[in-house]
Amino acid sequence: MRTKFFTGEVSVDLNVHTMPGLAVAVELIVPPNGRRHVLGYRLDRVTPVPDNKLRK
Repeated sequence: MRTKFFTGEVSVDLNVHTMPGLAVAVELIVPPNGRRHVLGYRLDRVTPVPDNKLRK
């Protein structure tokens, strides 16, 4: 198994600088099968964006 890197955008309301917000960001960015089938994963970049720009 190997480490995979993921990037993604999440709502700025998640407050990814806190542990609960980061945990939710991981669930949104990393696909469920990616969490199960790799030894480790790292978030390469999490970009908080306002909700109105996220939905476009």
